[in-house]
Amino acid sequence: MSASAGSPGGAARSLRSLRDLYDQAVELPAEERERFVAALESAGSSHCAQLRRLLAAADPSAESPLDDDPWARVEEEEGPEPVPERIGPYRILSE
Repeated sequence: MSASAGSPGGAARSLRSLRDLYDQAVELPAEERERFVAALESAGSSHCAQLRRLLAAADPSAESPLDDDPWARVEEEEGPEPVPERIGPYRILSE
């Protein structure tokens, strides 16, 4: 009995194949990666869309919302907070 992609063995093989393709693609210079994936696509590989997403996620030059400092935007809009006159029982004498 052979394992299909829907079976646990077939899914594991498919994942290993995708991992192997990713490992090959990530070693290539960035400008050659799309050609690599396009060649796989023309050969009928079913992993092309997943591979493109993995490569895009691994691209260090890609911008991510996690790279932004959310507090920087608030400080730009409002400016720095003024120093309070008191902090608890302590009175602030100077900045």
